Amino acid sequence: MLGLKDKCIDGITANIETCRKNVLNSIGIVTFLDPILGHEKCDEIGKICAQTGQTVMQVCLEKKLLNQAQLNDIFSNENLLNPQYLGKCYL
Repeated sequence: MLGLKDKCIDGITANIETCRKNVLNSIGIVTFLDPILGHEKCDEIGKICAQTGQTVMQVCLEKKLLNQAQLNDIFSNENLLNPQYLGKCYL
């Protein structure tokens, strides 16, 4: 008898690009910037994202808090899995 595992779960693979987009489009990713920008600044970014629908990266660039290269490094797959940006550099 075939069960749920056999009929539905075996063979499922993640769509890596869709997963990445979902993470980067989530307001929650702002918490990853907390040690870099500080809690108050991250609260402000989150509120702007909620009000405007912009991404965290878009708001950071618009407000010139971080540049594209910094954001690419911070939100790289490698850094998301093994964070290197652990120190404080509040702006």
